[in-house]
Amino acid sequence: MYGTKQAPREWNSAVNALMVSCGYARSDADSCLYIKRVDKMFVYITLYVDDGLAASNDQAFLDSEIQAFNKVYQLKRLGPVKVFLGLEFMRTPKFIFMHQSRYIRSLVATYHTKKEEGKGT
Repeated sequence: MYGTKQAPREWNSAVNALMVSCGYARSDADSCLYIKRVDKMFVYITLYVDDGLAASNDQAFLDSEIQAFNKVYQLKRLGPVKVFLGLEFMRTPKFIFMHQSRYIRSLVATYHTKKEEGKGT
């Protein structure tokens, strides 16, 4: 089915069925976001086609969830997120910053062909 017109819809249906069967609820605000809560623990997983990002307040809980998914799909754990769907992440002990500086630089390089002086305000 890979490469067919229906493939994206079928893939989404299969992944959604897996997520729901594992106890995840699909967010009403964003259909790419899945949420699972057990007592005070939570896992948030966002999926875009075959790219995913997971966050949790409990590492052992997250690890067990990923092991369950690995029984169905082969996942690659890439460690702490640095780039996801063009968003760059920078982590400090208290915060996680998201930015798109690489994307902005590429836009400037593409569309800003001559150097212009900024105007004072």
